[in-house]
Formats: sequence, structure tokens, C-alpha cells
Amino acid sequence: MKYNPTICTAYFETVGIPTPVYEYKFHPTRKWPFDIAWPEYKLAIEVNGAIFKQGKHSRGAGILKDWEKWNEATAMGWRVLFCQPKDLLMNEMTSLIMRCIGNEKIGTITDGYGTFWSKTCPRCGKATMQVMRPGKVKCAECGWCG
Repeated sequence: MKYNPTICTAYFETVGIPTPVYEYKFHPTRKWPFDIAWPEYKLAIEVNGAIFKQGKHSRGAGILKDWEKWNEATAMGWRVLFCQPKDLLMNEMTSLIMRCIGNEKIGTITDGYGTFWSKTCPRCGKATMQVMRPGKVKCAECGWCG
């Protein structure tokens, strides 16, 4: 695992994405885990590292096993997103997750930093939060940072 679940959970909470389940075993008989999953939305993320270094996910046998897992997940109604560890907490992946869970009210971070969304500030209670950088937000009304 090339990402820290504690940091990921804190980031997702900051931007209004529900808390995921890590290493979620989605299949009733196989022990296949998704790296990150939101079972209530049947949405998962597979974080694949070492894709340019002939890692597990870029060799023939590993690819065939991955295909078997992903095909079965698709047959069960799951949607699976893919990324490298470095892209997991970036705006593009955040926006994809938000679109997939279908909750635009929590915000859309598609045009980068400075984007406003409707998450309420814990200090003043107004929906004026602004993205400063991944995992960092600021209230435009009272200046609270989180």
C-alpha cells in the first residue's frame, strides 16, 4: 500500500466525500479486496503503483488476475476507478469520486484551487468554503482554515 488511509480519510472528509472502506472484500467467495471502496455506492478505487517498473499490475500473470477480478466486480454492478498513488488525492480524482457518488451538493473541484463549494464552515456555519490546495480549505467568510 503506497498511500496512508488516515491521510486519505482526512482529505475525503475535508472535501465532503463519505468515509471509504479500505481493503474491502467485495466478493462473497473470493478474497479479492478493493484498495478503497464505498460499498453503499458500489464504487471502488484501485491504486496501482510501479506500473512503469514491471510491477504486479503490469506483468502478464498479474494483468490476467486483475482482469478476472474487475470483470467479476463489473458483473456485480461495481464501478472501479484507477489511479497511481501520486494521483489519489488530486483534484481530478476527487472530482471523479464526487461525480460517481452523485452528490454534487458536496462540491465539484474541477477547475483547481480557489473553487468554492457548498460545504459549511464549522466555525461560522456558512457555505463559503474555498479549496486552497489538496486537503486544505479556507472559509471566505470568517477565514477559518482546515
